[in-house]
Amino acid sequence: MKGDGSLEGRETTVNFRRLVALEVIAGAIGTAIVVLLVDKVRIHPFWLLLLIFLAIVVTQSPFLRLRMQVFRSGVRSFYMRFPVTEGPLYWTRARSELVYWGVTGGSISSVLRTVLTRDASSKRKYRFLLMSSTGSGLREQVAFMMATTPGVIDSQASIAIGEELDASATRLTATLAMLKNTPAFRDGRLEVRLFDEFLPWWVYILDGQEMVVGILQSGQDVGEQPAAVLRKHSSQCTLFDAFHENFERVWGKAKCVGAPATSV
Repeated sequence: MKGDGSLEGRETTVNFRRLVALEVIAGAIGTAIVVLLVDKVRIHPFWLLLLIFLAIVVTQSPFLRLRMQVFRSGVRSFYMRFPVTEGPLYWTRARSELVYWGVTGGSISSVLRTVLTRDASSKRKYRFLLMSSTGSGLREQVAFMMATTPGVIDSQASIAIGEELDASATRLTATLAMLKNTPAFRDGRLEVRLFDEFLPWWVYILDGQEMVVGILQSGQDVGEQPAAVLRKHSSQCTLFDAFHENFERVWGKAKCVGAPATSV
């Protein structure tokens, strides 16, 4: 929001070189003031440090207050690059339910197969929300991953998108086949649904309390992406609630993949 002059509404552009120069100058001036106060005015260093601390608190209190609220936002940590191998370390934290929301699940399929095969639990449930290969969402997703500009796709790019659509459909088919061939699916503890809309992230949800949100980047099909770890707050609305409600919205409209056939 602009124009109200409030702290929340300001945008600041910082020139790094200028910032370093200002910090050097401020440091030199601060050192000179400290020497003057200690050697000439004879202020005890203890009281000087206390005075500096109080001055910082008073002058920076609005900024400090906003920064302290970050600890209540639900953000527990942030990865600049989230390794695929880090996923299973979070999955093991889930006791009652593990949720995955992604495109085809191809990047985690092999690791996921191992986890589900070794899952001896008869209680933990799974929900997998994957992108349908027959709708328009996957085409938009592929174009995003190939960093093509909407409305200006030439014939060569269109051919490349078509080929990637076929590859994505193949990966989805393989993931679905793998999931259907697990004890959890046969036991009715694993449910798969297909949705059809653009997805700018992938998500793990653990027991409805903790979440990992990976940020998909334009032009990057595979590889490590930034990711935030969010935690549900017991008494206030946080980023966790926003992502969780959106997941439930899409899940509720998604098409359920058929349950395994039962023997007679």
